[in-house]
Amino acid sequence: MAKFSPVAQMPRYLQAFQCIGPACPETCCSGWRVTIDKANYKMLKAIADAPLRQRVLAHLVRDDGNEPAAWAHLRMKDNGDCGLLDEDRLCSIQKQLGAGALSNTCNHYPRQFQQLDGEHRVFATLSCPEAARLALTDPQALAPVTVTLDAFANAGELPPGAHWQDAAEPPRVTHLAGRVLHDLLLSLFEPSERNAFDALALGLMLVRRVVAYVQKLSDLPDGSVPREQCLQDLTELFSRFMDADHNAALLDVVRGLSTGEHVAPDLLRTVTHKIWQRRLTASARTVLDDVVAGLHLDDADAQVARDRWAQTRQTRWVAWEAEHGHLLKNYLINSLQAGLPARHFGSPKALEDAFLDLLIRAALIRYWLIGQMARHGDGFGEDHAVRTVYALSRSIEHDRHFMAGVLQAMDAQGIRSLATGLVLIH
Repeated sequence: MAKFSPVAQMPRYLQAFQCIGPACPETCCSGWRVTIDKANYKMLKAIADAPLRQRVLAHLVRDDGNEPAAWAHLRMKDNGDCGLLDEDRLCSIQKQLGAGALSNTCNHYPRQFQQLDGEHRVFATLSCPEAARLALTDPQALAPVTVTLDAFANAGELPPGAHWQDAAEPPRVTHLAGRVLHDLLLSLFEPSERNAFDALALGLMLVRRVVAYVQKLSDLPDGSVPREQCLQDLTELFSRFMDADHNAALLDVVRGLSTGEHVAPDLLRTVTHKIWQRRLTASARTVLDDVVAGLHLDDADAQVARDRWAQTRQTRWVAWEAEHGHLLKNYLINSLQAGLPARHFGSPKALEDAFLDLLIRAALIRYWLIGQMARHGDGFGEDHAVRTVYALSRSIEHDRHFMAGVLQAMDAQGIRSLATGLVLIH
């Protein structure tokens, strides 16, 4: 029988990734739910070593459902750590039984898997400090490479991930357009002279126009707009955003916006305060404490924080971004590729939410970086930026409810609009 060895595409940084174990500033065994698949559950229940088995059974909890991929979970300790961490903060399961005894959740982290029309793709969540360092510090880290996934004996061993495909023949318009939208969003980040936030601004306007078109179609009776007409309309829409003069004109308009000058710092201050008050990992606590101190966010007068933010943005951020522009670009490209927001193409609200989520995260990262610049002055460096990314990822990206709550709050305040998004960016 031929060996199962599917070909996959992954970013270059993931080829170099190796867990750095106790040298890591964080542990991936703290702060979130560890899901146990059915096969691993049976293996853990049958551990022969009595002390290890007793320790495992004290933390292994069978879930109510019957989904094999989420059969049980590990009960965390009060401080958020996994109860199976030993005195060296290493996994006692892996140390005594090897990586083969780990659950899929633990064995594959920080890797994420996708299948796009049958093509395998692998990315990493940047909540892992080492993955974040590799992905962010090298301008070429996101360059795609082709590898063979030789760690799986058969297709059934491939971890569950995002599956985005269309069995219809011919493929549905929404599926075809979604793939083009995904590629076009990524292409907006390619020009070296375009910074991450200009690319985000163009992406937001593109998504808004796509959402408006899809919404118009959904308001019409099924089949009232022929397939060929839909494809032609979308082709014309997409082609505009491949035109350099069109994009330059749009960015001139964005830079001329003067509405709601306090919207961005005030909204980001509010969100930062909400995160600051949560239970955080040590690294995230360090980042947020620096931001609060640097921007004086605990001052009752919001104008103090606004002034501090505006001054530091002008005196430090502009020069730093010009030198380290690849860092935020790499974060956003990785997020777009791994999150694949274009899979929401057929749902206007889901598509818009996915992109607004990304936009707010990028604005938060910049806000936190500026806060740390204000705190550390000339002592601020690239390591602060890497820590900020994995701190944000751990704090909110792994909490599916947090950003949804932020978007709901924007709805309630009547500030969820194209203008607000553009002001957040610029």
